[in-house]
Amino acid sequence: MIGTFALVLVFTILKEGFEDLQRHKQDRELNSKESLVFDTQALKFINKQWRDIKAGELIKVRKDEEFPSDIVLMKSDNESGIVYVDTMNLDGEVSLEIY
Repeated sequence: MIGTFALVLVFTILKEGFEDLQRHKQDRELNSKESLVFDTQALKFINKQWRDIKAGELIKVRKDEEFPSDIVLMKSDNESGIVYVDTMNLDGEVSLEIY
């Protein structure tokens, strides 16, 4: 009985380690994506990897472009002022959220 328990425990540890490794790879890939960030020195937008974006920086998001989930939407050029955001990666829902 102890052998069976030990085998299940070892299998669970290996499975969790594999899943953690896969999440780490996905996080690294996701954090290497780029967005347009306003450079206050050059007074223009430059491409910057998501991992290098700091709090308080202005980010320009174009139509149908992915962006990090911890961004606050300040303004939209949409005539109606309504923005539809796909949050499927966050909550699994396939409907568009209105903001």
